[in-house]
Amino acid sequence: MRTLRAFTVYVTFVFFIVFLLIALLKATGTYKLAQKRLKEKKEFYISFFEGFKYAFKNPSLSRFKKVFLGKQEGFNQSMWEIRYAHLIGGKEGLYAFSGYNIYKWSALEQSFKQIFSIRDFSVLSIKPSPFTSGCVDADGVFFATLSGSVIAYRDGVWQYMFSVNFNGTYFDFLAKYGNYIYIGANRGNKRGIWKFDMRSRELERIYRGSILDLTCNGEEILFAGLSGGYDYGILRLETQELVVSVPRKYGYIRKVLINRKGNLVLGFPDAIVEVKRDHSLDERFYKEGFNMNLKDIGELPDGRLIVATWGLGLLAEVERGVWKKYGLLEGFESNEVNSILVDKDGYVWVGADKLLRINYIELLKDILSYGKPL
Repeated sequence: MRTLRAFTVYVTFVFFIVFLLIALLKATGTYKLAQKRLKEKKEFYISFFEGFKYAFKNPSLSRFKKVFLGKQEGFNQSMWEIRYAHLIGGKEGLYAFSGYNIYKWSALEQSFKQIFSIRDFSVLSIKPSPFTSGCVDADGVFFATLSGSVIAYRDGVWQYMFSVNFNGTYFDFLAKYGNYIYIGANRGNKRGIWKFDMRSRELERIYRGSILDLTCNGEEILFAGLSGGYDYGILRLETQELVVSVPRKYGYIRKVLINRKGNLVLGFPDAIVEVKRDHSLDERFYKEGFNMNLKDIGELPDGRLIVATWGLGLLAEVERGVWKKYGLLEGFESNEVNSILVDKDGYVWVGADKLLRINYIELLKDILSYGKPL
């Protein structure tokens, strides 16, 4: 009888301790986030005690959970059910496209309005296809690419622009300068850069070969090429002259950003490099073999960079050479981030599993105050 009573007390005590540990993990958010990660990525595993250890070392985790999992606290963030959005900013506001849908931000209503759905393809007489890229010109006209076609949105009306009727050709990049629309096709048998004259309605291919990004610096069109010996540099489109070359150790250029100083910021698999006006290189981030799987680069109002990655979440620059990671275990919504955009009002927009808007001031406080640098 005494043995049974002692065993009962022992089991009760063990269950009580386990209950306290679970309560602690749930309070900090680690347990819930770990379970969510297990469902999303089968190869990921975090044990109970690893979760407890992580929660103990990261007291700011509960703060992150409030910020990124739907409550309007902490970073004063908002959330919309738009999955892995591509974000385009311009004179007339913000656009987000995901799959077959396009949304426009209404500052007055503080919400997104869907301006294109799969039903609108039949109106424009084009084959349904997911949107791949977009841009807004100086007049506030929004242009979007899908498969081998380009459409435009002006004054609430969609307009068909043109198509390339080559089987298997997909438009991946888009830029506009003057009266010309430039499209980069990185897939299909007609890959290269196409130039469309909006006055004559003529279309011609002006570059043959694969490209990785296409941008306009306000004076000319620049691109990162993948053939013709230009694998590690940026070219001027009209002359195809090499504007800047970078060491091969960085690998292929994956993203090009023009920052507030007018300098090029280049994103690589393992590095982020700023190209100054004198063509000198400033390594903002470099870790050999890191392979961050970079998707997009944004610049905060104070000049710090913030990077969207597919697998690590967000990377935020604390200071030159020092970065912080915001992934699932840090309380962020997802480790897969498709795009990032910083608007003129100081909000950071993040296209992840959900579309997030984060207050820049609160984000900056967190970047400088919490967590362990990468």
